[in-house]
Amino acid sequence: MADWDLVDERSLLALAPESGWDDSSVTEEMVAAVRARLENAGGTLTFWAVLAEDSYQTAFDDGLTLQLSAIALNEEDAQRLVELAGEEKWTAWHIRAYSLILRDSLPALVEGWREEDDFSLNHIVELLASIAPGDTASALDAGFDRAGNRRVLKLPGM
Repeated sequence: MADWDLVDERSLLALAPESGWDDSSVTEEMVAAVRARLENAGGTLTFWAVLAEDSYQTAFDDGLTLQLSAIALNEEDAQRLVELAGEEKWTAWHIRAYSLILRDSLPALVEGWREEDDFSLNHIVELLASIAPGDTASALDAGFDRAGNRRVLKLPGM
């Protein structure tokens, strides 16, 4: 088995091509923004992931999986995002701390992945890059409302 076979695919950063379309929406500019944020943080950036659990799926289907819905740069703002989303019948919110470092000048997760993490480094980079200078959290993708409209929530003032 080659070393490549041991790499968790969630850790691979897939950049969008300069022209054309593919499955990746991460651009060089996004990576540069996250790199700058990491450098400004002294090389290690701890962030709080707001994770959505589909409680129905956990109980009756595939077991626990957690989708990345938002990122906050502090635990208090992560909690505020969860409060903003409110309670849903089949959604349970989780907040977990993760840390990024630069490895070969690219963002890399320090502690690795948990089995239930159903997101990738690309999603982390997308959300971190979406946090405007001076803001402390990304928008929260809170799923769909009863009318089928996507609920994207932001903290007041952001």
